[in-house]
Amino acid sequence: MKKIWLLLITMVLLIGNVEAATNKLYFTEKNDRLYYDTDAFDEASFMVHHDMIPGREYIDEIEIENKTKETYDLYLKLAVESNDELSDELIDNIFMEVYLDDELIYSGTARGLDYQGTGINLQETVLLGRYLPNEVNNLVVKTRLADSYTNTANTSIGEISWSFYGRYGNEVTPILPETSDHISKYVIILSSASLIFILIIMVITKKKKENEE
Repeated sequence: MKKIWLLLITMVLLIGNVEAATNKLYFTEKNDRLYYDTDAFDEASFMVHHDMIPGREYIDEIEIENKTKETYDLYLKLAVESNDELSDELIDNIFMEVYLDDELIYSGTARGLDYQGTGINLQETVLLGRYLPNEVNNLVVKTRLADSYTNTANTSIGEISWSFYGRYGNEVTPILPETSDHISKYVIILSSASLIFILIIMVITKKKKENEE
């Protein structure tokens, strides 16, 4: 019995909330283009979640700073790339909240569509705000796989591309990685092993109840 309880406690701890380290989107101007500091932004960790567990919350943060000498309007746009129906199923079962300095700017699925009629559709260009030189804001993204999700056979990958744009006057330009012009992709991966943890807990709990009866 002690071994069973130890196993249960370990698994419960695994299901707890997870907070990722803050990434930094420092953008600056070079040759009339906007670039961000790739050394401060770790693409391998931002919204790259392996073994997602139903009900578990994942938190990712971006510290945004305007390191140019000009005032820019900052915009965000995302695109979802799915290879098959299982990828679509995964993305549609991931709930996402996006906050800018504690203000909720989006709530829905990871697809970014406007489900609540708020007028905020992240698949269209959304204004985050006007950034003065050296102004800093925090963008926080919270994601959670639906508690009801039980497709243990799904090992698909859902890719979400996040693009940031700056506008100065009438000129709109994407904020690019310092070393290339590729849009960054953030990946959410579901592994069947994570769901097996939940099933093991359910099975052990059920057996314990049967023994007590």
